[in-house]
Amino acid sequence: MNTHQVSQQLTEIQQQLQDRVFEQKEILNLQEAASLLCIAKSTLYKLTCKKVITFYKPSGKLILFKRQDLLQWVERNAKAASSNVKTQEVCHG
Repeated sequence: MNTHQVSQQLTEIQQQLQDRVFEQKEILNLQEAASLLCIAKSTLYKLTCKKVITFYKPSGKLILFKRQDLLQWVERNAKAASSNVKTQEVCHG
């Protein structure tokens, strides 16, 4: 095994460890929460400004989110599937 292969394997292991840590975090920052929801940070920030989504500001500046709150928000905002959806229809949320 050459140096490049070892380096590549270490990078993959590091990414897997980071993914596991992220999956187990209960409190997420803005970037992590946006990543979990698959939305832009700006979109998430707008949701906090409109007080549409639960967030915490313990230091008065940093915005934090509980993973469970985010998942519950997604579930509350689920859209029911329609059996008569037009094939050309585009969903804009």
